[in-house]
Amino acid sequence: MIRFGSRKILFCSAIGASLACGSALAGNVVSTPTGLQFQEDFRFQGNHAATLPSGQASTVWWDEASWDVRGDTAFSAVTPISASINNRFHIDIHKALNTNPADARLSNTVLAVGGDGSAGVGIMHLDFQDIISARLRNPMQISAAQPGEVSFYAPIFNSTGHWWEIAITPADKIVGGEHTSVPGQGEFALPGPLVNSSAQPGPGHGPAADSINVISFGASDVPCDTGWQVRFGVSKTVAGNLSHAVNQVPNLSNLLQTSPEQANRLVHWRVRFAQTGIELAADPEEDGSFAVLETYAMAVPWNEVHVHLMAVAYQADHHPQGDCYLGHIREVAWRAVKVSPVKYAATDVYPKNANADQAPAAAWRGYDLRDIQRFGAAINGVPQPNLSSFSVENSGRYCNDAGYPCFDDAANASLSLVMPTRPGLELASAAFLYDARDRDGATTSGSLGIGALAAQNLPGHDSVPAAESQAWVRRALALNPQLLGANSTHQLNIALQQGSYIDRMEVEFGFSSPSVLFANGYESPVLAAQPQALLKLESAQVLDGGSWQLDILNAQKVQGMPKFGHCSAHE
Repeated sequence: MIRFGSRKILFCSAIGASLACGSALAGNVVSTPTGLQFQEDFRFQGNHAATLPSGQASTVWWDEASWDVRGDTAFSAVTPISASINNRFHIDIHKALNTNPADARLSNTVLAVGGDGSAGVGIMHLDFQDIISARLRNPMQISAAQPGEVSFYAPIFNSTGHWWEIAITPADKIVGGEHTSVPGQGEFALPGPLVNSSAQPGPGHGPAADSINVISFGASDVPCDTGWQVRFGVSKTVAGNLSHAVNQVPNLSNLLQTSPEQANRLVHWRVRFAQTGIELAADPEEDGSFAVLETYAMAVPWNEVHVHLMAVAYQADHHPQGDCYLGHIREVAWRAVKVSPVKYAATDVYPKNANADQAPAAAWRGYDLRDIQRFGAAINGVPQPNLSSFSVENSGRYCNDAGYPCFDDAANASLSLVMPTRPGLELASAAFLYDARDRDGATTSGSLGIGALAAQNLPGHDSVPAAESQAWVRRALALNPQLLGANSTHQLNIALQQGSYIDRMEVEFGFSSPSVLFANGYESPVLAAQPQALLKLESAQVLDGGSWQLDILNAQKVQGMPKFGHCSAHE
């Protein structure tokens, strides 16, 4: 909502085939004294995602106009490893048990195609080894006067097998969250929480693309011996150079103590990204007062960034080890996300799903990577996200390769783009997004032309560092919004070189409001009067576990939650 005195302007968000307004809907952009703020409440309403195999409940997709969501397709992330571990992920919105944002429990008892409009929970379903991400399409801005800020409810409990991260990537490129600075092996592992301790590994792919990841990690892989703690750190990659910021402690007792009984307890977190450093804070009492947990003297070199919410699983068939092993599946929950200041008054994408139609524009997408867990025949007459299981041998929507696994020569494809309309807003940006891969050993790509205009080269699979040959990578090509805004439909012409594969194509749009002056807050007089002390981050500090009491078991609003009680391995 934008306020000018007593006048209000509501930005609207499309849900299904209708257009609705109000703070209760997903993907709202509202005005604050320091600029535009994106808000996501994960309402259980929107395009149908999946029906649980039992048929008693359904889910909806994360708001497609706001989020670009995906999962890692590296071999270890999608290949079943045993009869009991099928290694399949999904990301969707479930109906919440209640409206309390600190409660991650779900109500998987309501079958409502498109949802019922009640409170929901954003879920990232992890199985064995995954990197699941949701990239906000609306870039966050960072200036010398104003940090970028991301606040959200996410689990207080993490382990060495399952955890969450917040990543930022420069907005002049688009990359999947799986290729950000997630902890990896060897030199790409995160330094340990204790002085002189060994580094903690993960499933990350190094060297990563340009990115900064704030990581909430389990501190010990043998918690039955050491107790359960959560620790934090930051990993940063610029031009292939990796650096870390970890405030190490002398003893695990100095870290935040937690327990598996907290698995469904969500805490209100806040991450501030300033040009000079990063600050992590939390508000466990939910009284609006954030306590700074850690600061990191790690500069942020970009003025506009994409924000990625991420859930990560690492060899969760045995991490953490021993009798404290918790199983290979966990569902990381998100509620009440806010990002500010953001660049655009609204974002959109074409094509989107249409209510229960899982393939509204089959020419654009071969396999939906938002859910590789629920597939097969329709349930109660409603399609599942995909007809078949995902494989590393998936050939995508179009491929130009006479050999395996393509066996086709689709050197050219034509797509019809229908421009979305946002009354009162102006088209400010556009980009053609797609997933790319190559024939093993090839270094090929393709080109994109609009109508009779000259074609532009598409960045190829090899433009993403450390991408496995068979894995899909997220790429994009910026389009001239002035050329698109003149007509309601456009013809996109794709030409693929030999050995190129392409899938999950879409066009992403950013809209500005010509009536909102200085909406990004950079010239706002409110900022000029803001105390500079609020914007300065200290160099580094050590978290004393006794300085921030979080007695979740005895003094919290949400008690008696079951462990990981979202859904079974087959839901």
